[in-house]
Amino acid sequence: LIASILAGLVLWFFVPILNDFASLGLEFNPINHPAPLFGLLGLGFLVGLFTGAYPAFFLSSFPAIWIMRNQLGGGIKDSLVRRVMVTGQLIVVGFFFLSIYTIGSQMSFISQKDLGYDRERLAFVRYSDSMNENPNYAKAFKEGLEKHSNIISVSRCWGMPGGTFTNYSHHKVHYEGMPKEEIVGIGLMTGDDRFIETMGIQLLDGRNLDESIASDTTSLLVNQTLVRQFGWRDEGAIGKEIEFVEFMKSRVVGVVEDFHFESLHQEIKPMAIRLSPYGYWALGIKVGPGNLQETMDFVREEWRKYDDGWPQDLVLIEDGVRQLYEAEQKLMLIFRYLTYIAVFL
Repeated sequence: LIASILAGLVLWFFVPILNDFASLGLEFNPINHPAPLFGLLGLGFLVGLFTGAYPAFFLSSFPAIWIMRNQLGGGIKDSLVRRVMVTGQLIVVGFFFLSIYTIGSQMSFISQKDLGYDRERLAFVRYSDSMNENPNYAKAFKEGLEKHSNIISVSRCWGMPGGTFTNYSHHKVHYEGMPKEEIVGIGLMTGDDRFIETMGIQLLDGRNLDESIASDTTSLLVNQTLVRQFGWRDEGAIGKEIEFVEFMKSRVVGVVEDFHFESLHQEIKPMAIRLSPYGYWALGIKVGPGNLQETMDFVREEWRKYDDGWPQDLVLIEDGVRQLYEAEQKLMLIFRYLTYIAVFL
């Protein structure tokens, strides 16, 4: 009973800390919700009753003179209860070790997984208010970055894969070859004609978007998943028409390799990429093999030339991808501490 009370106090103290650390929604408040506490005390009472009653009944089955002469042999030592408790403890420790190994293997897989784009040394920065209001500022900012010797490519976009900067819209479409009364949903990303080059997305068929071609304002690049789900794999997707219910008809000019624009928890969805008729609000930056920190400092200095008072939003895509799996990393750390405790006990 005392152990149950102490366990309740420990829970009361550590649950808020665990919630903050692992972003969980656990609740243990015996004042406002006493039911869990009563359940814990009841469990402690039952465990105490069982562990006390079994030895009492076991010992009472032997003559007192046998007990006084220690003639029970190994009966008590090798009792079923002791074996069950030791076996149970080993199972718990083994479970924690297996959990750590499993989560660690998953994190290793994620870090080495080909996401369909080159996330290394890829940065993303949003335009400031002044850049959004004055297109000349945005243009000068991009041209200034392109002059740096360690910046390989710069692309205007609305968002990029990975973490909080993923920005795409959902649209209902009718595609060539489907019944007229039916519609399906696809995702739509927006980037200029250097978007897939900067991202390292592979072009598999057709050509890239080209801002110098007037008709490309309604042209699309589509991913392999869209081609497969639309049934265009055999006949080819180039030249196929996709009609967006909300605003336009488009034609496919290229097919790109599937890429994970969300976390690995989600399946890759049908996705298209288009040029923006309304301008852009961010830049994707591919950094070369030189000094990364010096290059990022240069980006920040160029950014301040056009808006020194606006909070800067410059991030590395790899950091954003890592944040997608922050819960798994915290879970592995929790299991590691629990394993230490189980081994110690």
